[in-house]
Parts: sequence; structure tokens; C-alpha cells
Amino acid sequence: MFEIDVAFSKEAQRQGCPACGGPLCLAAWWRNPGDEPAKLPDECRKRLGLCCCRDGCRKRVLPPSCLFFGRKTYWGAIVLLVVLAKARREEGYTARRLQTMFGVSRDTIRRWIRMFREQIPTSSWWQRIRGLLGPEVRDDALPGSLLDSFMKPGREAEEALVACLRFLATAREGPAGPAG
Repeated sequence: MFEIDVAFSKEAQRQGCPACGGPLCLAAWWRNPGDEPAKLPDECRKRLGLCCCRDGCRKRVLPPSCLFFGRKTYWGAIVLLVVLAKARREEGYTARRLQTMFGVSRDTIRRWIRMFREQIPTSSWWQRIRGLLGPEVRDDALPGSLLDSFMKPGREAEEALVACLRFLATAREGPAGPAG
């Protein structure tokens, strides 16, 4: 997923500054996405941002990300999987176990669930991209029906998750809202 983020960043750099057309420089910062494994590669904690190099402008640009939901700290994959496990009441995945596994609080899990139940289905962002998806994606069954729509014959679950995250990332204003 980091490699996808690098490609998104390079594409945004090629387009230049949206304000003045000047060149964009890498302005990445570190994220602490919860209770990550100790041996996780550094790139999995890096949010790639860009900044205009032209004096007087310095406009920041936040390219799409498959690792993170916009400005959010937690990994997009973790958010999707935790909400999905809770929504589908997957056996053995209690709120306490999910808290322990991913280092998130009960309030954070509730906030993520609320985001998919209440905020995303009614957002103008979702209304704009909703037409790009098939009828099997139901607003009242997010994110499960969305993730399921990316499961194709012969596609591994991990590939479907990445495809779903790529879709969400490239849908202009993602769950975190517009960039900078």
C-alpha cells in the first residue's frame, strides 16, 4: 500500500502546485497508527504530503493515501476491518479483543462505526461516488457491502481490501475530507 501512496504522491508532484503551478517537494510526516507491531517497516508509518517550493506560496497538498484515511492517524485497512468485524459480529472479535489487537479505545471504535453508519452515507462525498458502485453496495451495510463489492472470483481478500482502499483514496475527498 505504501508503494501505491508513493505513486499517488508522484502523480500529484507531476501536476504541480494547484495554487501557483510551482514545483512540489516531499513533506512527509510520521504517524503513530495505534499499537503497531514493533518490526513494522518505517514506510508504514509515513504519511506522504507535498509542499510548494515557490517562495510566497508554500501551499500544502495532501495526495490520496491507501495507508491512511486522509488526515486520519489510523491505517485505513484497520478502520475497515475493525468496523467490519463489529458489524458482522465475527465470532471471537469482541470490542475488548479488537481494542487489544489494534491498540484503539472503545470510543475510537464507536467513532469509526458512527462514521460508516451516519457520516459517510449522508456525506456529499459519498453521494458523488455512490454512482460508481453497483447496487450490491448498500449504505446501511457499510463498509462490509463496499468491501464485498471488490471481491471478485480468484481475487484474494487482501487484494480486495487494497482495491477498496485505492478506490476510497482516489475518490477525491475521502472520509477525512478535502486536503489542506
